[in-house]
This record gives sequence, C-alpha cells and structure tokens, in this order.
Amino acid sequence: MIVLLLSHHLVQAKHRSVWSNQGRKIRKNYFDLGVCTGLGNYYGDIVPTFFSFQQLHPDMGIFARYNVGQYLAFRTTAIYGAISGDDKYYNNKARNLSFRSNIEEFGLTMEINLMPYHAFNRRKSGFAPYVFFGIAGFHFNPKAEYNGTWYELQPLGTEGEGLAGYAPKYSTFGISLPIGGGLKYRLETSYNNYITIGAEFGIRKTFTDYLDDVSRTQYVSLDSLGKGSMSANLSWREDEYFGYKKGTFFPDIRRGNPDNKDWYYFGNITVSYVFGNKRISFEH
Repeated sequence: MIVLLLSHHLVQAKHRSVWSNQGRKIRKNYFDLGVCTGLGNYYGDIVPTFFSFQQLHPDMGIFARYNVGQYLAFRTTAIYGAISGDDKYYNNKARNLSFRSNIEEFGLTMEINLMPYHAFNRRKSGFAPYVFFGIAGFHFNPKAEYNGTWYELQPLGTEGEGLAGYAPKYSTFGISLPIGGGLKYRLETSYNNYITIGAEFGIRKTFTDYLDDVSRTQYVSLDSLGKGSMSANLSWREDEYFGYKKGTFFPDIRRGNPDNKDWYYFGNITVSYVFGNKRISFEH
C-alpha cells in the first residue's frame, strides 16, 4: 500500500511539473517574423505641420518580434522610406526651398498590449491595441533639385557649415526615439497556425535639425558661400521666386528655426507569421 501511494504521488508530482513548465512558462514566449508597408514623411522647417497629406511617401520594412506573456513584446525593425518638403505647399512660398531624402532606419522597440493577447490562446481575444516606444538609428541625405539635376546638400554646406566661423558639417546619421501605437489581430490560417495582421502609427523624435538641410535663422551671405557656386544657388532661392537677376541678394525672409528639431513618422500595415509551441494548453 505504501509503495502504491508513493508511486501515485510521484506520478502526480511529475504531471504537475510538466504542467508548470508547459502551462505556465514555455507557453508564454513565442516570436513572429513579418513585413510592413505604409506611408511616411516628416515635420520640420519646410513642412511646419504634422500629418501633411500633400507629400506622403511609401515605405517598407521587415521585423522580428519576441512575445513575452500576454502583455509584452520586444521588436527589431528595419524600415526604408522617404521624406520631402516644398515651400510651395505652405505659407512660405517666397523662401522657395525644397528637398527630398531617403530614410533608412533600424530600431529596437518594446510593445505593451493594453489587453491580454496571445497568439495560441483561443480562449482569449485575438485582438489587442498596443503602444510602443524605443530607440532607433537612422541615415538621411537631403537633396534638392536645380535645373533638372538633384544635388546632395550636406556636402555643399548651404548654411556655411565647414567654413571658418561656422559650425562643422552635420552628420547624416542620427538617433531617434520611436513612439506610437497600433492594433493587431490574430488570424488562424490552418489548424493552430497563425498570422498576425495589424496597423500602427509611430512618430520619431530626432536630435537633428537638418533632415531638410534648414536650421539657421539668418542666411549666410552669397559672398561667403561663393557667388554662382552650387552652395549659394541652393542656399538662397528667392531670386527664382521673384525673378531677380541671378546674384542679387536680399535675405529678408527667415530661413529656419534652430530651436525646433525635426521629426519623421511612419504609418504601416503589418503582417507576420507566428512561430512557437503549437501543442500547448491553457487553463484560462
């Protein structure tokens, strides 16, 4: 009898151990791999308002997400997109500045689900809103068009960068702080195989004022930049707007605002395939 009781106790203990490992630990963590695509742009000296719909550009990316429990996930994302701005669309037409730039971003973010969510738990809702925040590194390279040709602006030093008495040339690499939110939904493609679809919007705070190559309040004189040089031509463009004779210089319009750093943003649709232990069970 004692032997039978001990055997029964050991079997029950083993069962509880397996349930503890499978039901409470292993089941919680899984990951998914996915793609994203959408639209984005920026906010700065040439586009002075968030969410301008006049110059949106497509973006695309890939991501890997590690899900911890029902409320937390960590994600790495690589996104390729573009931003642009043109004074002709806003209330600063006479300044006549414009640019475009690609954005290549690699980010690390944390997602917080605002309601319980787990890809393999059919007893819970397959829908969840979430917020995210993190850190990212990005590359940009503003260009402007002149007489049908596009020129990189950073090497030209259109605000005197690199000249004696002026700031050094700015870096085209930067750090940003992504923050945003979204909605995701679990979709079963076949028995116990899932994809996650979602939509999200995120803004990126940067620590540079040169996404658009515009920062200084005052123009640098054309003599300092070299009259007739491409640096001078792309620094002050009022003559093109007013029809002045080339080389005339009346810097009567504010160029930029160095006190406000630039932002950029992406709004994306996401689709990912879920990997993990599909034979797990749930108590609730």
